[in-house]
Amino acid sequence: MIDEDIIVFDNFISTEYHQQLQNIVARPSFAWSYNQNISSQNKNSKELFGFSHNIFDANMQIWFSEHSDKIKPLIIEIQKTAKCNNILRARFDMTLFNEKELIHEPHVDFYNYKNVSSIYYLNDSDGDTIIYNEKELNGEYTVKKKISPKANRLVLFKGEFVHTGSSPNNHNNRILINSNYN
Repeated sequence: MIDEDIIVFDNFISTEYHQQLQNIVARPSFAWSYNQNISSQNKNSKELFGFSHNIFDANMQIWFSEHSDKIKPLIIEIQKTAKCNNILRARFDMTLFNEKELIHEPHVDFYNYKNVSSIYYLNDSDGDTIIYNEKELNGEYTVKKKISPKANRLVLFKGEFVHTGSSPNNHNNRILINSNYN
């Protein structure tokens, strides 16, 4: 498992492979599912919504996506880079343009054991990912690091840190792959 709290890799995979992944989500037939709150299931909101597409879930031991054969090499490469033995989950997430700077709900990815969270950005956008210093949901947070979405950028961080994303207010969308490993 990674030793550092946060690691950022630019140009993580080849330009050609990255373009293949972008082309998958750009298809009109790509199956996005609506989420009333992209960061949490606790609260519905007219602004905190987003879309997702499940790729893998360890509890069910299933690769969900019809595009898994194309996505799996990336997920396995992230797993190796995170120095982990298991993939816990992976999904595409998309948030849409919002006129104001909208920061989503701080959260911890629902694991009660050490894990590594990852974010792989598919497009250049705004709507930073914010990782906080805190490891418990308490309502008062101090920023550890903000990471801007950049196509082909991978962010790895210890899963116990409270974190969140933001909706873009200069771009149409923010698309990423969120995954966890242990």
